[in-house]
Amino acid sequence: MTHVGIGIAGKTEGASVRWYLTQLFIVPATDVDRDIEEKALLTRIDSLRRSEGRRALARTASLDRMALSAAKVAAAGGTEDLAKRLMDAAREDGQTRGGGFAWIRVVADPASIEFPAEVKSSQYERVGVAVVQLPDHPNGLVGVTLLLTGAK
Repeated sequence: MTHVGIGIAGKTEGASVRWYLTQLFIVPATDVDRDIEEKALLTRIDSLRRSEGRRALARTASLDRMALSAAKVAAAGGTEDLAKRLMDAAREDGQTRGGGFAWIRVVADPASIEFPAEVKSSQYERVGVAVVQLPDHPNGLVGVTLLLTGAK
């Protein structure tokens, strides 16, 4: 635990003053290792897919770049319409001919994520994944993006 604050308050009770001491303790936000977290997410997704008799998703650099851009925006708190904007960008780049699905979350712990059913779909064969924690975020929140597409 890390001590982060002390407060002192006084309350008058008749002729005397009663003093109260408060302390606030928290566990500091953990720094996230992007590579480790992305690999862990993909391992979990591959396990889910195997349980459904599906092949692992192929990770592609072009989808990763798009996912990274969206995860940075999400980590900064800009999630409104972000999945739609990500899908529009993927479509414009010709990435969604075989279908597509964008999924974006902001979480404290990427390991706590529950994936959408789409990660198990046979429609999708390729994936872009990104995990971003901004160094100056006051709560250490993490933007997580998955971009799933069919065959190109």
